[in-house]
Amino acid sequence: MANILIIDDSGLIRGKMAGILRPLGHTIVQAVHGKDGLEKVGAESFDCVFTDLLMPELDGFGFLEEVKKVQPGLPVVVVSADIQQATRDRCQALGAIAILPKPPKPEDIQQILSTIVQAG
Repeated sequence: MANILIIDDSGLIRGKMAGILRPLGHTIVQAVHGKDGLEKVGAESFDCVFTDLLMPELDGFGFLEEVKKVQPGLPVVVVSADIQQATRDRCQALGAIAILPKPPKPEDIQQILSTIVQAG
């Protein structure tokens, strides 16, 4: 199955997403902010990243910008309470493959992940 990185400063959200993905057989690694996430991306290989936008140290926009430099093909899904069109457009311009509203629905996470795994 997939090796997935979840980046969010909320332990509750990270736990909820891990609780959806682990039972499906995926390996989950968690990061508490974008800088932590970049370090983990540099240390191991991931099939997909789910990231929040509003975080300390390095926000989701900064993560998207930086991860493109080190792993341009890595699929990144943004999970955020801010789903305004301008935010969506900026995320897509930075390379996000999808934007999910927070809290994410299990079926939405599973659908996006299924698409990523099939494409990979």
